[in-house]
Amino acid sequence: MKFVRTVLVVLGSCCLAAAAQAQELYFGHLAMQWPGGYTVVRPAEPVLLRGPQAQEVAASVYLASADEPPDPNFADRSVRLVRSAAASHGRVVRTTRSVLPDGSTLVAAASQARGAARGYLLQFTVLAAAGHVGYVTVQGRGGDAAVEFRRLLPAFQSVRWVDMAGGVIIAHE
Repeated sequence: MKFVRTVLVVLGSCCLAAAAQAQELYFGHLAMQWPGGYTVVRPAEPVLLRGPQAQEVAASVYLASADEPPDPNFADRSVRLVRSAAASHGRVVRTTRSVLPDGSTLVAAASQARGAARGYLLQFTVLAAAGHVGYVTVQGRGGDAAVEFRRLLPAFQSVRWVDMAGGVIIAHE
């Protein structure tokens, strides 16, 4: 019985530690559960964070005007822009386009720099049906772009658009 209690205490501690690692972050009107260990360098647009391995995170959010209808081709153009920017940085090692739980589209790419500049660039573009855009980049020195991409990609599953008072401005339909 003592063994079972010890195992339960150890498992409970691991779960609490894992839960404590994620932090709710607001990149302007874009909120998500971001991995722990990052510190806010600048809370205003563009929001800047520093990661546990000195990664630099920059996030900007653009809200669509209520006067203009959303561009139905913006997601396709975003794919081309993100891939082009990734290729100009180095070897593109991963790209994805998917629909997030809130109904937004995620367009993302990871590139690994070559040579002495050995580093990586990750780009995540979140496109809301209403035309809002969130753009998050992560740059790091050393490290593996594909590994970092896989580590951060799940954070975008928690994306939600909020107004400055904290209420949801775009709900999942």
